[in-house]
Amino acid sequence: NFFWCAHGCGSGQYDYTISIRNSKMTCIACKKETCAFHRVKWHEGMTCDQYEQWYPSTDTMTRQWIETHTKKCPGCQCNIEKNGGCNRMTCKKCGRQFTWDDLFSYTPLTNYWYTPHQYDRGGTINYNPLANHTHVPHEMNHRPHRKGKLASLLRLLKLRRH
Repeated sequence: NFFWCAHGCGSGQYDYTISIRNSKMTCIACKKETCAFHRVKWHEGMTCDQYEQWYPSTDTMTRQWIETHTKKCPGCQCNIEKNGGCNRMTCKKCGRQFTWDDLFSYTPLTNYWYTPHQYDRGGTINYNPLANHTHVPHEMNHRPHRKGKLASLLRLLKLRRH
């Protein structure tokens, strides 16, 4: 195995005996020690296991960040990050449109959730996917983009039938 010096001296060396945990490699050029297992500067006073507990690998930290800050596209399952704007998302990979909060597919029938700014002072919303600009009771659609969109649409349909 070829090891580069972790101290940046530009030197490296072959060593076939030190690829196990807790193995030090001493650079032949600068005489500084490198952990042969982790390929970092020697972690003085720590075993390799202790080092891993204190300094998780970049892969682990990256995976944790991805799990915390992204969601999977409901179409192709690729990771998507929301960095601002509204909750309507479009996957750059497959083109699927969906809502960020609940990952529901976005279709013309669910467009009503996308207009929370259209509330008027009377407590009604001036948008209806079935008939343009009819007034719908405020209780039926108050922030429907945060509640069950399908349930709100079904209640709206029942109201229209009566």
